[in-house]
Amino acid sequence: MHHSINHLPSPSMPSVLLRSMCRWKSGTDRSSCISASKEIRHCRLYPSSSSTAQFHFAAIASRRYSQIRANSHNGGGIRPIDKSFKAQYLFINRYHYRPLYKGNLEGIRSCGRDAIARRSVMGINSRASSSMTGLNGGGVNFPDDPNSPPRYEAASKVLDLTEEEKEIFSHLRNVVEYHNLSTVVRVAGGWVRDKLLGLDSDDIDIAVDNMEGEMFAQLVNRYIEETGIMPSSKVSVIKTNPDKSKHLATATFRIGARPIDVNHLRSEEYSTSSRIPEVKMGTPYEDAFRRDLTINALYYNVNSDIVEDFTNRGFEDLKARIARTPLAPLETLVDDPLRLLRTLRFAGRFGLDIDPKFDEAARDPEVKKGLITKVSRERFGQEIIKALSGPGRPSKLLCGLLAYGVDSIIFANSLNGETRLSDNGASLILNPTEPLGLPPLLSPAEPRTIRTDLSLRSVERMQSYLEKVSMEDIPGLPGDTPGEAQRRLLLAAFFLPYHGVAVEKLVKKTIRAQSAVFTFLVEGIKYPHRDAQEVDDMVQSCMQLRQLTYELRSYRKQEGLVLVPASDASPISPKAATGVPMLRLNLGLLLESIKDLWIPALDLARVVEAALVAKDSKSNSLPGPPLTSADFDFLEAWAKDVHLERIWETPKLLDGKEIVKLFGVSGKEIGTLVQAQRAWQILNPDASRQQCLEYLKGVVRDYFVSQHSENA
Repeated sequence: MHHSINHLPSPSMPSVLLRSMCRWKSGTDRSSCISASKEIRHCRLYPSSSSTAQFHFAAIASRRYSQIRANSHNGGGIRPIDKSFKAQYLFINRYHYRPLYKGNLEGIRSCGRDAIARRSVMGINSRASSSMTGLNGGGVNFPDDPNSPPRYEAASKVLDLTEEEKEIFSHLRNVVEYHNLSTVVRVAGGWVRDKLLGLDSDDIDIAVDNMEGEMFAQLVNRYIEETGIMPSSKVSVIKTNPDKSKHLATATFRIGARPIDVNHLRSEEYSTSSRIPEVKMGTPYEDAFRRDLTINALYYNVNSDIVEDFTNRGFEDLKARIARTPLAPLETLVDDPLRLLRTLRFAGRFGLDIDPKFDEAARDPEVKKGLITKVSRERFGQEIIKALSGPGRPSKLLCGLLAYGVDSIIFANSLNGETRLSDNGASLILNPTEPLGLPPLLSPAEPRTIRTDLSLRSVERMQSYLEKVSMEDIPGLPGDTPGEAQRRLLLAAFFLPYHGVAVEKLVKKTIRAQSAVFTFLVEGIKYPHRDAQEVDDMVQSCMQLRQLTYELRSYRKQEGLVLVPASDASPISPKAATGVPMLRLNLGLLLESIKDLWIPALDLARVVEAALVAKDSKSNSLPGPPLTSADFDFLEAWAKDVHLERIWETPKLLDGKEIVKLFGVSGKEIGTLVQAQRAWQILNPDASRQQCLEYLKGVVRDYFVSQHSENA
């Protein structure tokens, strides 16, 4: 029997049908299930008190379908829905959570207010919420039951809207009224999360339920133009770009100066070979359960002025600071393995504890396989750059990669056709370009577990250091943003175990050694070459600075040793330099090579010293007690005392053109004399141009004598 809109069944009737619907397992009571869905088919859900039960019935049916789908993928006891039942479910969801119809504007505005009254129909009581910022008012306590409707909070109690945001949302409600729409407008994702946490957010992403985003954007513009309330702007459309996780074209419009993205609610289906889903228009439940984390699956319903939690976990997980996936973690990660990195990024940014089930799923071989086959190197790089440049504890991402054993997948190299570094380090060799000839921190043959342990200790020490200074005070390069300086230090600490190590690369049919750090960054995550070189320079030079700090400490203990020579001291030849002069020469050449990078590199050496000298570490190559922060401070002060702190800015006494003119040399001989002149000038900063010229004459004379001897 079908019911007209004036003769709806009693509120208890849909509950009976719903219980029958949700009991359906392995074919049991299937007819009741289909019958229940047909009942709803003929009940248009108007915002009248008599249709309240049907309103909840549709919402519950939708959520139940999502849970049945999740359980079936998880090996649960509920059989996957067949096509006929899914068709009925989809029909129901055309009216899901929409007690609105064309012309019923009061229904739009009162939806949130009516929801308070609707609680009594389901026997739901109120309770006080947690003390989380933004959720300190009276919340709603829904039972932990798969049949419960979505949780919601009155926006006035949980969101601290700016005047600009209030104006924007008022205009959006007016758009719905002006065009006589039944559209439900929601703000989705990060903006809602940030607002609930009491954080500022400029990223307003709109989701509409019954039209394409571009169509809604055009309606907004039409409303602005026809009412003349403000200057209008052109609607722009950002096309799909899977490489940047743009799986659906997104329209952008402006209200005032604020750009706003809009799209429709959607569902996603993944294939086994790609992380790019097939996207379709969906329901709020489908849109919520497709998201990476429950804290990112919260919605601000602009029409009804409420905050909605369709997963029934988003509010609680945000309060408890838990990173949890709406669906089963393994399904979520296999569908899109990049979510592993995104989860680590959010966990670091917001101080979240990761769900133990997620930890287990992240170690699954299928997830590791998906990282190799489904995710591009560029996307790895984008997530890592975002994580390491942001606030919170960015080290959580790097430590997570090590803990899950996927770091060797992310930072890959293409040596001999391999996709990742072998566990026994067989692809590593000694770096022949190490300037001071220092041995590597760890032998290339050391097991990967030893390197992992040192990486973890170094990154954790660096994170502790970064938490003690403001981002603006992090040592970096001129023109750096605070995020860039932080990212460079963290990556250098992470790759510290690869100091002095190279990989063999086939370049133009010739095998050449290339720094392992540079290779892993450029080939693994497509890191910009210049930035990768800076990280590599940090790793190599930090160990050289550590060695020089150790030598300077030993000289300080020698009584009567002059550490700062007098300005009128006799010139010293680089060949004759020993002791303190040799220390000065090595430090000057190093600083001239890495320039402004030497201060961040010295800080890196200072921070990771404790990690290098740990009892179980195999990486401490220095005898005697560990270096202290005071030892590194003394090296920095000494470099300034002997005028080396900006040695690369000191003008050369003779440039290359003058050397060619005076000595008639060419080719490599020019470089040899330039380097000899620079070394001599570092040792003798107060010497004259004529003294330098006399020294170079001797170098030329010795060079030709040696060449003549070799030819003879």
